[in-house]
Amino acid sequence: VNDLGKKKIKDSEGWAPDAKPDGYGHKSVGYGHQIQPDENFEHITKEKADELFEKTFQNMKVLLINFLKLPWIKKCIILWFIILIILVEVV
Repeated sequence: VNDLGKKKIKDSEGWAPDAKPDGYGHKSVGYGHQIQPDENFEHITKEKADELFEKTFQNMKVLLINFLKLPWIKKCIILWFIILIILVEVV
């Protein structure tokens, strides 16, 4: 993903300098960063938000690459569980 793609993700997430509920029982800040139990963000600067976004983006990139390396049957099982989780959340 190039810089334009990252900008679109940020635009989609929206900018929130102050911590707010994310609708799933957690708080988020910056560009949709889910605040972890060991983090204490009630307010965040754009610079820190960019840093967190980049760190999360790189982590997701590694997860995706590792997922793509899995045998197809394991990919199907994982995707099936993801679909089930989404259905449970929706119902």
